[in-house]
Amino acid sequence: MASFDDDKWELYHHDTDFSECNDLAEERPEQLQKMVSRFWVEAGKYDVLPLDDNGFAYRAKIPRPGSPRRRATFTYYPGMAHLPIAAVPPVMNRAHRITA
Repeated sequence: MASFDDDKWELYHHDTDFSECNDLAEERPEQLQKMVSRFWVEAGKYDVLPLDDNGFAYRAKIPRPGSPRRRATFTYYPGMAHLPIAAVPPVMNRAHRITA
């Protein structure tokens, strides 16, 4: 498993590039550095350090307290934005029912 120290930071403008196709990191290095610095400040502020190198598959086996993945029922309404993978119902390799 790769270390976070080996990761390459990327920079995207989500207003115009929602699918993250155009990495602006090389084009805007000063903005990237500003965002990286802010990341570390916020990570410290919200007590998420040290970062966990174990990977999503390992961490997903045991959801954190308060995680939406611990719920058994999910209700979605028309017009909702997409959901990040960490907030969707855990349906892989388990019985589930979808009612529409």
